[in-house]
Amino acid sequence: MGGWIKIYQTIREHWIWERPRYLKWWLDLLMLAEWKDSKRLVKSVLVTIKRGQLIASVHYLQERWVYKDDDGVKRKPSEHTILKFLSLLEADQMISRAKHPVIRATIIAIVNYADYQQNNATGCNGYGNDPCNEGCNDPCTEDKNNKNIKDNREGKSGKSEKRFSPPSIEEVDSYIREKGYTVDAERFVNFYESKGRKVGNSPMKDWRAAVRTWEKRDGRGARKTTTAGGTTLGVGEWIDEQGNRLYGSGKRVPLNAPPRPGADYYWSKESNSWIAGV
Repeated sequence: MGGWIKIYQTIREHWIWERPRYLKWWLDLLMLAEWKDSKRLVKSVLVTIKRGQLIASVHYLQERWVYKDDDGVKRKPSEHTILKFLSLLEADQMISRAKHPVIRATIIAIVNYADYQQNNATGCNGYGNDPCNEGCNDPCTEDKNNKNIKDNREGKSGKSEKRFSPPSIEEVDSYIREKGYTVDAERFVNFYESKGRKVGNSPMKDWRAAVRTWEKRDGRGARKTTTAGGTTLGVGEWIDEQGNRLYGSGKRVPLNAPPRPGADYYWSKESNSWIAGV
C-alpha cells in the first residue's frame, strides 16, 4: 500500500522515541489507521471504520509485531506486552479503544488524527495517503503547526520534561543481554510493578540503574567463576550449581568453548564459535 503520513519533529522529545520497538509499533498503528471513512466486512457484518481508526485484536498485533532477539531468533511479543503498550498510549491520550457493539472487535482510534494528518497546502486533498489531487505537480508541504504526537509536558520555560516510561520485559531482557548481566528480566519487571514502580519509597526514575543494582547484589559475584578443569570464562559468563556454563540471560555454552569476547557476542551452534551480535 502506498501513501504517506506526517510526523512532527518533536517526536524526538517524546518518551516513545527512546523505545525503538514502541516507536516502530506506534508508527505502524498510524499507517494502519484508515485515511478516510471506509467500510469493511467483519464476521459477515458490514462495519464502518472512520478516518483515523483501525480494527486490531491483540492476537493480530502479536503476529504482526514479531521481532528478532539478539540471537537472531524470531519472537512474538506477549499479550501482556501488547496490552501494556496500548495502555501507555491510552494513558498519554494518543489512542482510545472501544468494543464494537455488534462484532465485539476492538476499535483503536488515533486521537486527533484528522488534525495531525490534514494538509493545508494548495492542491492537496487533505488525506495523508493521497498527497495530491490529480494533476498536482508539487508534493504537499508539511504544516509545521500540526503534530503527530502532542507534547503536553512543556512548562512555562517551554522546555519539555522527560517522563519516566516503565520498560517492557523485552526491553529489560535486551539491556541485560547487552551488558552481559544475569538478572531475570521478568522477575525484575514484575517485582517493580507489584511495588508501584517505586525504589524504596521514591518513584523509579532510571530502570537501567535498578538493573545494575540487582546485578551487583544477585549477579555473578555469588557464583563460581571457573570450571573444575580451569576453563577461562569471558564477559557475562558463569558456572551454575549443576556445572553448566552459561552467559547473558542463561544461555548454555560448551565447557570447552573459548572465552566470550564481549557482551554483544552470542554463541552460534552452527559455527561452533562466538558471533558478534547485529
